[in-house]
Amino acid sequence: MSETQYITDAVRALIGVQSPEQIACDRVERGSIRRMSQATMDDDPLFWDDAYAHGTRYAGVVAPPLFPTHMFQRVSGAPDPLDKAWEDPDYDGTKGAIGLFALPEIPIPQKRLLNAGVEVEFFKYAVPGEQVTVVNRYVDIFQKQGKSGPMIFVVVERRFRNEKREPLLTYKQTLVYT
Repeated sequence: MSETQYITDAVRALIGVQSPEQIACDRVERGSIRRMSQATMDDDPLFWDDAYAHGTRYAGVVAPPLFPTHMFQRVSGAPDPLDKAWEDPDYDGTKGAIGLFALPEIPIPQKRLLNAGVEVEFFKYAVPGEQVTVVNRYVDIFQKQGKSGPMIFVVVERRFRNEKREPLLTYKQTLVYT
């Protein structure tokens, strides 16, 4: 019995597709840095103590390394994507999830979504007052057969930069649709 191939020409054509550059709705803010540092229980004084941070090679407070990945939230006044939950009792929050990357939806029937891992390449800390941008790109889309059926693997690369166009980090995430 042959397995159904969901990686069609239309799906393969998405490999390499890139989103428009997105600009975070807020600049890097000290209060947000503090909240992330507290939420992750990382009490490094580099993230909050001016006197300490000025004595380091960074010459001031910086944001935790993964901070830019959390800067692209829904702007005030934008529709809440979870409002769909009220319209569809089967809505699980994943439909349209790839839309968060400003990339086109992948035309496959699989809808259950799993995070299969992340690779991060870190270049530079974001600093208070800085504007952060991101460009997302489909790196790869492929199919494997699992015990319960076909699995579609989607690799999305997110490149974060500051307003000087300096790279902050590259975040490569593998998603699995089942």
